[in-house]
Amino acid sequence: MSLWWLVFLVLVAEVIFVLVYLFVPLPAVVKNKLIRLIERYKTVLLGIALVCLGLTVMEYMNSEKYAHHLGDGEVGLKSQLLNQTKEFRAQRNFYMGGTTFVLSLVIVGINSILKKNMELIDRIEVLEKRK
Repeated sequence: MSLWWLVFLVLVAEVIFVLVYLFVPLPAVVKNKLIRLIERYKTVLLGIALVCLGLTVMEYMNSEKYAHHLGDGEVGLKSQLLNQTKEFRAQRNFYMGGTTFVLSLVIVGINSILKKNMELIDRIEVLEKRK
């Protein structure tokens, strides 16, 4: 399971990197290339969103399982501590998955808006050159 969450952490880092990179003031040429690159890999970002949604649902179910776990009649301190640790991990992973899901959708939406803006600027430049 730890390898799975390592992959998930890489996906989170990638989504945050792309989101921050879209808002950094860059020259127009670099920003246009980035927008086109993201547009080309839009299906990958939507795939990441779906994977994160699946992970979020899975961890929500784990969180509910640990929240209602009563034990086998033994309510020792060690058993309670272990149960609370597992519940905390499930809740943490649930919020990470949900955040990454939302950020992936935000990146796709922002990129489509920026692409339309870029295309309109290009059309304005072409029309100005014709005059």
